[in-house]
Amino acid sequence: MTEKQKNNHINEEAGEEMGLPADIFDYLRWTAGMLNAMAWQKLGLIVDPQTGNAIKDLTQAKIAIDTVAFIFEQLKPVMADEERRAFEGAINDLRANFIQQSGS
Repeated sequence: MTEKQKNNHINEEAGEEMGLPADIFDYLRWTAGMLNAMAWQKLGLIVDPQTGNAIKDLTQAKIAIDTVAFIFEQLKPVMADEERRAFEGAINDLRANFIQQSGS
C-alpha cells in the first residue's frame, strides 16, 4: 500500500468514526443540510440551540443560503428528480424568508 493510499484509508476511517459520510456527494448533502439549518437560525426564525435565543444575522444567513445554492449546483448532475425538486424548494423557501426578514 502506498503512502497516499494509507492516508486516504486513515482519513476515511476518521470520517466514519466522526459519523461523516465517506462519499463526497453524501458529504455535500450533509453539509447542505447543516447550512440549511444554520440559515434558518441566522434568519432569526429558529432558536439557536447553543444560546436558546433567536438572533437575526442576515449577513451570515445570506452566506449560508448562497453556499447551499452552490452545493446544489454541484450535486445537480447526480440527483434524482425528486431530490432536485426538494433542494430547489428548500432554497426558494430560504430566499423568500430572507427577503421577508430583510424588509422588516
